Amino acid sequence: MEVLVASRVHQTQRTHVRRSGRALPGGGGSSAGERIIGSMKLADAEARLGIALSQRHRDAMLDSSDPIHDACDFLVPSSPYELLRWVEVNEFLHAADQSNRWPAFLVAFASNGCGDYFAYDLRREPTAVIYMDPDYSVEENLSADDRLSYPSFEAWYVSRLGSAWGRSGP
Repeated sequence: MEVLVASRVHQTQRTHVRRSGRALPGGGGSSAGERIIGSMKLADAEARLGIALSQRHRDAMLDSSDPIHDACDFLVPSSPYELLRWVEVNEFLHAADQSNRWPAFLVAFASNGCGDYFAYDLRREPTAVIYMDPDYSVEENLSADDRLSYPSFEAWYVSRLGSAWGRSGP
């Protein structure tokens, strides 16, 4: 199943996306050729990133009408917009040439659209979610006593939808 999602204003040096789903000059267009190139099945993406997602996370990824897509830039296996492609974003964050390279145990899955990410910390069981602030190094983010974290995807999901709607729950 190919999922095509573009929901929030997402501005970077390379890609600009509007809620209308149209790419602005700078990349990330939506031609059929790009959709095919950007297409990846969820099971393949999970295997490539070394993670087994919860059913709730899988359901949200595969349902473009899920409200989480409006609450944040929720990464998906396939998108015409490169900055929403789950595997590609993680490969970029883990690349050897990154000055603030992410360790393999962090797997990003959502963003506020400003270079920050919500990520799984695979060192913990059950897998926890942590916020990675772009103004700090990976080490600073991981060692901060006051870092934003959630015990699970489900806790993050409920909190995120609550904050997007201005209350504590959906």
